[in-house]
Amino acid sequence: MPDLISHSVNSCSCPSDLKITDMRFVDIDGAPKRCTILKIETNQGITGYGEVRDASSKTYALMLKSRILGENPCNVDKIFRKIKQFGGHSRQGGGVSGIEIALWDLAGKAYGVPLYQLLGGKFRDEIRVYCDTDVEGRHTGHDMGLALKKRLDMGFTFLKMDLGVDGGHGAVDVHRPIRLSAQQHHHSRVHRRGYLP
Repeated sequence: MPDLISHSVNSCSCPSDLKITDMRFVDIDGAPKRCTILKIETNQGITGYGEVRDASSKTYALMLKSRILGENPCNVDKIFRKIKQFGGHSRQGGGVSGIEIALWDLAGKAYGVPLYQLLGGKFRDEIRVYCDTDVEGRHTGHDMGLALKKRLDMGFTFLKMDLGVDGGHGAVDVHRPIRLSAQQHHHSRVHRRGYLP
């Protein structure tokens, strides 16, 4: 009987004894822009993954490595409170965000439950995902329209676009509507980002 019990117990993880041992990075180019994925490793072979958001430099996460080594990744809030002071808005928060995502990934794996279970339970069966539509540098509305059409052809129906609002040469006029296909009804989220001359 003891052998039967020991074979059915998950011995891969003992969450109380879990410790962070390393943090590694890989850069992915062209997805559609560069992004950095970080991997947090533990003493029990469980790994967690996060993204250094907004095409931020991995330096923002790397500078936090010494602050998280030896910590139990299941103590997500404790570690987050320890490192959040080194975050900030936009790209400056990329390291803190990536680490927090990786910690939640690790905690879910350590306890053998989906992450949503740790955050209060399942709320819905499916969600609509938006697709970011990026056009490098200054552009006209025509360039953005072509990029949006490409995303629609890929099957996305919820689109995000960045529009320049500085009124300079090449910035899109946000007061003029951008028309897609009259046959399709789509939602879009407009992110106003000013472009510097």
